[in-house]
Formats: sequence, structure tokens, C-alpha cells
Amino acid sequence: MTIARTAHSLLARLAAGAALAPLSGAMIPAAWAQTPERAAISLPAMPLDAALRTIAARSGTRIEFDPDAVAGLSSAPVDNAASAQAAVRAAIRDRRLAVSHDGDALVVTGDIVVIARRDPAETDLLVRDATTSSRTGQSLREQPRNSQVISARLIAEQQAQTLADALRNAGGVSVNTATVQGGVAYTVRGFGSSGITNGLPTVVAQGLSAGATQPLANVERIEVLKGPDAVLAGVNNLGGTINIVTKKPSAAPVLDLTGETGSFGQWRLTGDANGALNADRTVSARLIVSTNNADRNFGGYRGNMDNLVAPSIRYKDAATDVILNATLGDQSFGMPPFTLLDPGTNRPFAQPRDRPFLGVKDQGIRIETTQFFGEASRSVADWLTLTLRGQHQETDVTIRQYSPFVVFAPDGTGLISATHSRLTGVHSRTRLAALVEAWL
Repeated sequence: MTIARTAHSLLARLAAGAALAPLSGAMIPAAWAQTPERAAISLPAMPLDAALRTIAARSGTRIEFDPDAVAGLSSAPVDNAASAQAAVRAAIRDRRLAVSHDGDALVVTGDIVVIARRDPAETDLLVRDATTSSRTGQSLREQPRNSQVISARLIAEQQAQTLADALRNAGGVSVNTATVQGGVAYTVRGFGSSGITNGLPTVVAQGLSAGATQPLANVERIEVLKGPDAVLAGVNNLGGTINIVTKKPSAAPVLDLTGETGSFGQWRLTGDANGALNADRTVSARLIVSTNNADRNFGGYRGNMDNLVAPSIRYKDAATDVILNATLGDQSFGMPPFTLLDPGTNRPFAQPRDRPFLGVKDQGIRIETTQFFGEASRSVADWLTLTLRGQHQETDVTIRQYSPFVVFAPDGTGLISATHSRLTGVHSRTRLAALVEAWL
């Protein structure tokens, strides 16, 4: 009897448990459904390190970051971010930072951005690479040709005022600043050189070498290539050539204002403004303005004058580099003074130095130049780079001068006559060059 009751009680309990089992299984999801969901994250702008710690505390996610990378930065506002990663991305928006996963943690690091930097020729006295001879930017040690680079920093240290001053210490180079019309021309190893600008041949008019009228304020470097290899720049460069490379924009902020004064009433003002235009510093611009004037030269003729406006813009990222610039120049060179010899005494005639000996003061050559230059470079692979350069230049040359002639009478008396000439000409040239740089 007792055994029967015990068995009956056990069966009743098992039946009750079996009846409650479906109810219990149905209630578990209901209990889970009542667990509150993790709330969206919203934060106002605050110090970035504090914002990252707050996001980590609210989300329960481990966030790692370098304190130096976020020092001094403020976070962007975060509005209803659904996850910790979304909240971090919103907080570091436009801050040049990146977020990534490392296991179960979020890691905030500085974003890698390729920007345009100032050329070493503007910051260093010694430049170790050149583009005139190899066209690929190889170091001077790797080039089999005789090349010399004069940097903008060296030009400033020497306090050079003209191209002739800058080339004074270049071996094998002679600069003629006393041409018949005024202006500048140069020879390399005894041969005349037409010269090039930014690696491309430009207008050569009235005996003036290319780039010779470029104010030094816009010169980044002067590359001198000596020897017959200079025919790479054209057939008019048998002894060598000189490449005038103009300045380019960079992401580094630069603001430089200078003023100078000198003898014969000379004064010069120069302004150079450079910097990035966007937050990631891939776009940069530069503006160079220079004006120079002198009352007269030591022969009493008009002094040299030059005005320059050179705007430029650049886009550079990890694979692409595009440069566009314009150069608007107006230069005047006074007629070089001359000396007349008295055949009777075999000594120069006495002549004043504060006014012209013959003709009016305003004699010389005026050169008005408009130049547009563009360069695009694209790295296709680690061993292949495509480069395209183009340049268009228009030059208006005006010459005004009195040409003296000396005729000797039978008794040895010198008779002086003069003719006045005026010449105006417009010279235009467009050059385009493509370059494929490959390393196999």
C-alpha cells in the first residue's frame, strides 16, 4: 500500500513537471526580450581623449589610442551613433585620424596622408639630385654626367641679386650682362647656350638665353649640365645648358616678405605666400609677387626694372602629382654704358656718369613675358611612373637705343654720329614633353 502511494505521488510530480516544462520554455525568451537594449551614443564636442573614454565607458568596448596623436584635438559632435565604431568615426571626423579593429578592441591611429613638401633646394644648401640630365630625379652620385645644382637657399646665402650673381661660382659658365641691347646671355664651356626652363626649351629672342630674365624670387634651383650631353635640351647647347626651375607649391605654410635697397636708387620688394587649401593638405597653392626698380645704372641710362606675379596650384596624393603655374613678367634692362677713346691721347673722352653720353636716358630693352606651365605625374606601379610636361610662353620684346659710330678724320679727330632704332617683336612657343620612368 505504501509502495503504491509512493509510486502514485512520484508519477503525479513527473506529470506536473512535464506540464510546466512547455510554460517554462516559453517564458525564457520573454524574459530575454525584456532586457533593455544598449542605448545609442550621443556626445557634444569635447576634448577628443575625453570623448574616446566616454564612448568606451558607455559601449563597454575597449578603445586604444596614442595620447600624443589626439593631444590638443577636439571631437566632433556625435549624434545617435548605433555602435562604438560609428561613434568613434563621428568623433574623429575631419581630424586626420583613422579607426580600425584589433581583436575585440578599437584602435585610433594617425591617418597616413601623402602631402607636397618643400623642395630641398629651398631649405638646404646642398642638393643631391637633379632632373636636367637624367629626367628621373636621380642623385648626382648616380648620374654619369657632369651636373651642378645651385639651390635657392645658396642663392639667398650669397645675397645674389641677379642670375649673373647666382652663376658666379658655377665652373665653366660665363654670363654676359653687356649685350648690345642690354639683357643677359650665358655660355657654357665657351659655347653659347639657349638654356631651358623647367626642363623645356622656351623662347629665345634677341640674343637672350631662356630663363635669363626670370627674377630670382621665383627660382627654386639652377641646374647646370656641362658637356655634350646637354644636347638633351636641344641642338643649341653644345657646351652645356642651364635649366631654370621655378618654385612649386607645398603643404608647408610659408609667408615671407622682404625689402631691399641699394645704390643708384634701387629698391626691391618681394612677397611669397604658400600653404595648403584643404583639411587633408592634398591641395596647395602659392603666390609670389616681386617688384624691383632702379633710377639709373652707372652709365646714366635707365636702371633695371622687373615686375613679377607667379601664382601656382598643386594637387598631390600617394600616386598623383599635378602642378599648374603661370608667370607674368615685365623686365627692362638699361643700355650698358660704353666708352669712347680719344685717338689723339689714346685715352677715353671725359664723360659724365650721371647722365647718358649720347641720346636720352630711356634706352634699353623691355621684355614682357606670359608663361603657363603644367606637369602631371602618375605612379602606375612601384617600377613605373608616367609624367607629362607642357609649357606655353609668349614674349614681347621692345628695343630702343641710340647706336654710336665713330668716324676718324684724316687729322685723327673723332667724329661721332648716332642712329636711333626701335624694334618690337612677339615670340610665341608651345612645348609638350612626355616621359615614362621605369625601373626594371
